[in-house]
Order: sequence, then structure tokens, then C-alpha cells
Amino acid sequence: MVLAVEGLCASYGEGDAAPGGVGLVAAAVGRAVGLAAGRRGARAPLPQVRPDQPDQPDRPDRPSSPARAGDNGRTALAAPVFSGVSFHLAQGEMACLVGPSGVGKTTLLRVLAGLHPYDAGRFTVTPPDGHDDAVILVFQDYLLFPHLTVRDNVAFGLRARGMGRRQRIQRVGDMLADFAIGELAHRYPAHLSAGQRQRVALARALVCNPALLLLDEPFANLDRTLRLEMAAYVRDTVRRYGVTTLSVTHDLEEAFAVSDRIGVMLRGRLAQFGTPAELYARPVSLDVARFMGPVNVLDGPACTAFGLPLPGGCLCGGGDDCAPLALRPEGLAAIPDPDGPAVVTRAVFTGQVTRLTLAPARAADGPRPGLPELVVHTLRADMPEGTRVRVELA
Repeated sequence: MVLAVEGLCASYGEGDAAPGGVGLVAAAVGRAVGLAAGRRGARAPLPQVRPDQPDQPDRPDRPSSPARAGDNGRTALAAPVFSGVSFHLAQGEMACLVGPSGVGKTTLLRVLAGLHPYDAGRFTVTPPDGHDDAVILVFQDYLLFPHLTVRDNVAFGLRARGMGRRQRIQRVGDMLADFAIGELAHRYPAHLSAGQRQRVALARALVCNPALLLLDEPFANLDRTLRLEMAAYVRDTVRRYGVTTLSVTHDLEEAFAVSDRIGVMLRGRLAQFGTPAELYARPVSLDVARFMGPVNVLDGPACTAFGLPLPGGCLCGGGDDCAPLALRPEGLAAIPDPDGPAVVTRAVFTGQVTRLTLAPARAADGPRPGLPELVVHTLRADMPEGTRVRVELA
């Protein structure tokens, strides 16, 4: 087990901002230079490692305790960001955290990187054989050193660790060739595209052979097509190096593309942590189901209105107390039928499927309060608005 997180909790104080800015550039190559600029108020000290000492992941016997944060002479209770987060990552596993803005995903990465204190719980990082004990965080903006060439950016972490010049040149050369950026070695970051800068940032992280790689919104600066291409590239590259990776994203498509497991954070807690298939098909709650994609929630009367079987185990004959039935849009099929119980009220082609919105046929003359709607995804393009359909379980 490379990473074990148990009951981790963290908070911000009143007026406190997340650590950030160019002062954190050095953290992109590991905690050998543990610098957190822009940090205000009374904070637990960050790990300080001298250049002549190896990095040591946080293995605290007790948590740091920023229970109260001061700001401009005032002391206020800290505001919780997340609490009770527990999960484990095995060697070479790629995991991703998703969730709405403000639930603590990036803060959790900063805690694991040693850039933000935490209130309770603990975490351990166990370097596998052949890996350094560094925990490296690659920021969303990559934070490449603008005054250094691509070669020197990639070599920065090795220089900070005191590696000899000959060995450093060989290792950096191999990394540049592996990432297909050898011809960019003498360029500066300002002369690189977004995709090239991302490769340089990733090469700078992986050249140190870390125990744990943390990626904060790694593809946010790329357009959709390049984002998915780079997601596949990063997955293949990180797997080739066997580095355990934890990333944060708002893009579910991206999370599905790169992750062995996904953690859904809602309201400051880790609601579910599992494989993409588990989260999508067997969510632990309706909130998780809705976050992972559109879902139809039907009670007994709605099932009756659309001619669907009553929810399993329902003994109330379709009454108001009937247990709800939750189905993904692709779990339903709409079939044209002039006598069908439903009518298409909206048909939108999304580029991959057509999204149909259905209402009970008795509401065809206009929407009525209290009448349910269904969303169905289909590959068919022959059901415009006003088409009568019957609905079946796919």
C-alpha cells in the first residue's frame, strides 16, 4: 500500500485563503523545498527539509492543529473544508477525486503534499522498491520556471536533490526522449504550447521517480480534444513508470478516461470511492448517482403514467408511498408507438446521442404541475417533438 489516508480532516480560518501562487513553484518538484507563499494567520509549520537531507513523507504521530486561525490580530474558529476522508492506493494505481467546487479536493492534495496543515486523522506514504520517497504535486498552471529552458526545468528536481551532473544529464536526456520533447530542450516555457508545457511539467515530476504523484486539474488548460488525448497519454505514461497517482478534476469524462478508481467528494466528505463502473452503476446514494450523470427518479405514480413496471418490492400498488426507482437515461428505451403512453416534448442531438425529454401523453397539450418527466438517450434520430412513444427498460 503506497498511500493510506485515515479519517483526515482539514480547515481554513476566517479570512484564510488556500495556499497558492508562484511561491509554490518549488513544490512542483517535491517537498525538498517546502514553501507555501501567501499563507496567512497562525498555521502549523510545514515540513522543512534541508537540501542535504532526503525528503521524508509526513508520517506524524499526531495531527497538526490549526483549530483556530488568526487574521490581522483577530482569532476565529477555523472553517472546515473536509472531514473524515479515508482511502488507500496500491502501487501503480491511478485514482481521481471529483466533486463540486469548494468540497476540499485541491486542499486534500495540498495536505498530502505537505503544503497545508490538517486538524485530525493521519496519512502514510510508503515508497515502493525503486522509488524515491518524494510526494510531488503538479499544479493546474504547471508553474514552470520561466527563466529556465525545458531541459533545466526537468533537471531542477534532480539538482535540488544533489544528483551529480553526469547522471543528471543522462537521466534528463532519457526523460526528454521518452516524452518526445527532446527537440524542445533549449526552448523556454513562453515558447511552448499548453500541451507541451504539460508534458514538461509531467516530465519534471516523473524524473524524480516519486512514490506518489499528485495532479491538480491536469488538463484544465487544454481544449476538449487535446484534453482527452493527453488524458490517455498521461495514463499510459504514468503506468509505464509504475507511479501511484492521485488527481483532481471537474471533468467526469476525463476522470473515467484515466482512473482505476474514483472518489466522489460531496459536502466535505468522501461519499464513495470505487471503480468508475461501480460509481456509475451502483452508487451508494442518490446524490452520488446524480453527480455521476443524469438519472430519472420515478415513484409509483410516475411508473404507472409511463407504463413502466412498478419499483421492485413495491406493495403499495403505485401509491404515493411507493419506493422510488432510479434509472439512467440509457437504461430506458423509447420506441415510436401511436398509442404509446408518452410523448416527446424535446429532442436534442448532443453529438453522440439524441436526448429525449418525455411526458405522459395526457400532458401533450401542455405541461401541468406535478406530472413527471423522463430523460432518455437514444441513437435513433426519427423521434422529433410530438412523437408518441412507449417506454421500456433497456
